[in-house]
Amino acid sequence: MLAASLFIGCDKKDVRDYYFPLKQLQTQPKVYEYAFKTRDTSIRLYSYFQTIVQGDSINFVGTDYDGDFRIVLMRREEKLQNGMKLKDLTFFGTNTEGLSVEKKASVQGGAVFPFEVKDSNSVFINIIKYSDPKDSTKETTLTRNLRFLKTTTY
Repeated sequence: MLAASLFIGCDKKDVRDYYFPLKQLQTQPKVYEYAFKTRDTSIRLYSYFQTIVQGDSINFVGTDYDGDFRIVLMRREEKLQNGMKLKDLTFFGTNTEGLSVEKKASVQGGAVFPFEVKDSNSVFINIIKYSDPKDSTKETTLTRNLRFLKTTTY
């Protein structure tokens, strides 16, 4: 009987511990620096991550900055019972006149990180659409099919 319950219990795998540490980021936000280097260029980007709790809602907020510390992207994910869902995504840039603009993306499939996975056949879809701040006739659709393959040890 115990062997049968262990086998049945292995059907789903809880992977929430592989996500950002939401509780820690509530009291201690983190900044990450990304350095991209090629032969000719060196680019630095910075990401600021924090958890914001408002009533019963727990939100993971990320703000990305360029090398001159200008905001280029802001995203907000909401913690649901079964995973994280993208709620808002805003791009910051300049228009053709050089004025600062912000463009909110349309989130059509907000799955970002599921807390329980079954196997590699499960697909979680993340779809966003946004228009170019310099040319509103250009629209980009980004579709990400997220899939859990396996756990491994290093």
